[in-house]
Amino acid sequence: MAYLYAQQGLYRKAEHLHLRALSISEKSLGPEHPDTATSLKNIGNLYQNQGIYSKAEPLLLRSLAIREKVLGEDHPDTAQSFNNLASLYKDQGLFSKAESLHQRALTINEKSLGTHHQTTGLSLNNLASLYMYQGLYSKAEPLYLRSLEIFVKALGPEHMFTGISIASIAELYSRQRNYGKAKILFLEALDIIENALGTEHIYVGRILNNLGRVNFNKGLYGQAESQYKRALVINAKSFSSYHQATVTYLFNLVALYLIQDLYDKAEPLTRRVLDIELTLLQKEVPYLALSDRFAFLESFGSAHEFTFSGASISNSGANLAMFARLNRQGLLEEIEKRQAQLAALPGPQQGVAVELRGLTQQLLSPLIDSYFWFVKTVQIEAKG
Repeated sequence: MAYLYAQQGLYRKAEHLHLRALSISEKSLGPEHPDTATSLKNIGNLYQNQGIYSKAEPLLLRSLAIREKVLGEDHPDTAQSFNNLASLYKDQGLFSKAESLHQRALTINEKSLGTHHQTTGLSLNNLASLYMYQGLYSKAEPLYLRSLEIFVKALGPEHMFTGISIASIAELYSRQRNYGKAKILFLEALDIIENALGTEHIYVGRILNNLGRVNFNKGLYGQAESQYKRALVINAKSFSSYHQATVTYLFNLVALYLIQDLYDKAEPLTRRVLDIELTLLQKEVPYLALSDRFAFLESFGSAHEFTFSGASISNSGANLAMFARLNRQGLLEEIEKRQAQLAALPGPQQGVAVELRGLTQQLLSPLIDSYFWFVKTVQIEAKG
């Protein structure tokens, strides 16, 4: 029932049931039982799907610790925990952390289940996806192709994992600008996933978004708009309003409208993108290590910079660009202010505060430089 609630976007109901299951497991089986680890993993995944990474990480880490201790480091369930944690880090843009965990999971699955097992295929697909998002296409493609071969042999050509694998390869070709080949594979994957999971599953939304990007790059704007909008509708049913996938889908639609000079359509969507970004940053950045914060910011892409393109077109465009810069800048400054309060505390915390402040200033400096460049540009354009 908890999974059903989560798929419907009823996260509070899903959370309540998952927490109840965890409580029962801890009391009846103990805090270090494998079923307790599974309950922790389920809650962690629920928070991750909502973009609440600071809550997800400690639960996934605890689940991993239990499985390593009770089941051993080479157990497939331990490998699953490595994959879950790697997925979380990937969502946060922490690619180096994610890579080592995905590689450990792959090694375990190959050793314990075999090189042609479907779970090994999933590990290959996960690692390939990580490489693709970093632009390491030559490392990603052979892993994707090997993963697809495993799924077709183990599960059949119409299985959902086969469809997901085909969609992954299609995205790889799209990123390499091989749009013709990518479109054929996306359509094939879409047919498989819709038949296997239904027309409103989150994977259908992902494929539609990626297919929209292909059509956008081919100049087929009408088809792209329809696919972007359908992806957003599906996403709204599966996730909360404040989710990184929503940012991606909205940003693609904004780009589509801007390239057609449809600024009246683009502006409200851009404000919505910025609102979601800032909300997620407020929730997550204070809980990240300083060394991870810039990577997390980068995981949102360049939506806030995209607003600069409309700064010289209208007053509303300039206001929107100013809003984007000041809010992101101001948020990070507020985090620095709170950390600086540590310096007023006695004892060793003063040394910690000095180190934190120095690292935060390193994080802020490129944003400060960009802000002053932006203000100067707007002033010059206003005089002109």
